[in-house]
Amino acid sequence: MHRCLRKNLADLHRLVLRAVRMDPICRRLMTMPGIGPVTALTYRATIDDPKRFPPIRTPPARAALREHGPVAKLRS
Repeated sequence: MHRCLRKNLADLHRLVLRAVRMDPICRRLMTMPGIGPVTALTYRATIDDPKRFPPIRTPPARAALREHGPVAKLRS
């Protein structure tokens, strides 16, 4: 059973690597430190079209960042 699981894991890993190699955005994401194939593919699948999200420079987004900024500093 252990051998079967390791084979399935290896097959899945190959599929992930193949998908990442075919996607230019995933390849670009993986140039950042700490971003590997699984993270890049997960990000790409989740954020399929970034244009569907509002820009970060909208007033509510800035207010939220300011609101949480000092709290984050106090906790660290």
